[in-house]
Amino acid sequence: MDLNFTPGELAFRDEVRSFVRASVPADIAHKITEIDAFIERELVPLEQAHPEFFDYRREYARTDWEGGGQPCEAFEELVREMKRRADRAGFLRLGLPKEVGGAEASNLAVVIIREHLSARGLGLHGNLPDESSVVPSMPMVHIVHAYGSPAQKAQYLQGLVNGEHYIAFALTEPDHGSDATWLMGEKSRTGSYGSLDKCGLMTMVALVVSSRV
Repeated sequence: MDLNFTPGELAFRDEVRSFVRASVPADIAHKITEIDAFIERELVPLEQAHPEFFDYRREYARTDWEGGGQPCEAFEELVREMKRRADRAGFLRLGLPKEVGGAEASNLAVVIIREHLSARGLGLHGNLPDESSVVPSMPMVHIVHAYGSPAQKAQYLQGLVNGEHYIAFALTEPDHGSDATWLMGEKSRTGSYGSLDKCGLMTMVALVVSSRV
């Protein structure tokens, strides 16, 4: 089986890519240029200092085998350093509300930037296993900001941004899988709070999660 693209498919891909690049709004294109410069200046040297985390050895090197297969602390700290640097540069909170230090960039801007980062390939700018990124997707930050109580916001918001806290949302039921839009459980409301009963519960990222929703 030949899984390579045909010449025609490659030509079509290049045509689409050229169209998309030419259609990116000027302000977003400028931000991408800034982020690329930041990556080359701040992150590539970190990667070059720790090549085992990014070459053919990466899966083995990123795993703490003596710790039961958990993520290697050295690599996790490298990711945290990426977040600190991206935060100082003003990119980490690009799509977040101003109340948590964000720039309130549009969804369009965040998506285009994240697609660009993905196209760069493997690197600290985007770590696919845990979805950390120079411009990350942080749905739980938006949820807690919009619907959390004042106490929940004080406890979780900043930690969700900088990686100190993780909130896992994952529901599953027999014969269904983990699609939260297809649950057969029973919902009820008591005062201002709702509950979901008679459904299974599965928590992902259990090694780092600090709370379950």
